[in-house]
Amino acid sequence: MSAENVITGMFSSYVNESPKLTPRTALLFFTNKTGHHGNETLIATSHPLTQNCSSPAPVIGAGHLLSEADTKEVLESLLERIPTHTGFIPSEVLSMSSKHIAWTVKGAVRPMYFRPRGTNKKIIKLNVPMPNLLFVATANGFSIAAYKGSRRPTEKTKLYHAPLMNIYRDAGVCLGSANMPQQLSLDSRKAIEDIIFKTNFSHINHEQTLSLSKTISDKAHLAFWRTLNKEKATVFPNKALAPLKVSVEQLITRVVKK
Repeated sequence: MSAENVITGMFSSYVNESPKLTPRTALLFFTNKTGHHGNETLIATSHPLTQNCSSPAPVIGAGHLLSEADTKEVLESLLERIPTHTGFIPSEVLSMSSKHIAWTVKGAVRPMYFRPRGTNKKIIKLNVPMPNLLFVATANGFSIAAYKGSRRPTEKTKLYHAPLMNIYRDAGVCLGSANMPQQLSLDSRKAIEDIIFKTNFSHINHEQTLSLSKTISDKAHLAFWRTLNKEKATVFPNKALAPLKVSVEQLITRVVKK
């Protein structure tokens, strides 16, 4: 939730008028690394703000340290202003927090579009089966990986490279000209999925998108999908998936920490 949305909610009672605000206090938050493992503690200070006739900008005064209890009270009061999801969590959502959402999309036959780089050819449309996919999104971008099996993944489930172009070796998605939704929520999943399912794939970003050989070229990658389209395949051949060498939990942790 952005600061803009929080502030909008704070002043939603004003109708056809702008609130007149006078700055009184500034809160500054600091982090302090302690111990051999670099654990961070949060420290907050409160500072009075004053204004004078010569300058409209407020002047920050000397501050005093807030106690741990006071800091907690301030943060909790801000969190109370943030709308929370009160509905049911869909079964395909594996985990979510204020920073991320991780969910699955079951394998299915979908239209797939290609516009190979370096050419002015028309867009190539293929109807092909995609594997089970895991999306892990934050406000700044998302990662995608494949997984095997019909069961709901657990934190220990092994992942595989998404067999797609425009995906980096670490599973991050090259957004290109696409934009992430303005707000990350359960309702924004469809828009994020469309970045994959409605894109025009142009080139591979690493040479292990498929396990057919030690390295895969743009030409070999496109040929693989052309074959599935020609054969009218309905199920993705999981033997073509290349190991990502991380679990569901490891990928989610990595994406959130970016």
